[in-house]
Amino acid sequence: METKINQAIKSVLLMFDDKYFIGEIINKQKVIQDLDNYDKELMTKMLSNDVVKSNFTMAISDAIIFNVNKLVELFETNDYWQDSYTKYSKNRVNS
Repeated sequence: METKINQAIKSVLLMFDDKYFIGEIINKQKVIQDLDNYDKELMTKMLSNDVVKSNFTMAISDAIIFNVNKLVELFETNDYWQDSYTKYSKNRVNS
C-alpha cells in the first residue's frame, strides 16, 4: 500500500524520467546517493512538492532547512519501498 508520502516522493522522482528507476522499480541507492550529494535539481523538485516539504523540512529563522537524513532514512527502510530495486538486488542469489 502506498502512503501519501510514498506517492509524493514517487511523483517527484518521475519528473526525472528514468534517472531514478530501473524499469518501473525505484533505484533507492541512486536516490540516496543524490540526496547525500545535495543534488540541486533533486532537492529543488523535492522542495516544490508540498507533501515532501511539509514532512521533511523545518523553518529556522527565515530559512527552510531540508532534513535530508530523515528522507534518506525513509529510503533505507526496507519495508517502506516494497517495489524498490535495492530490495531485489540485495536478495539476488550470486552464483
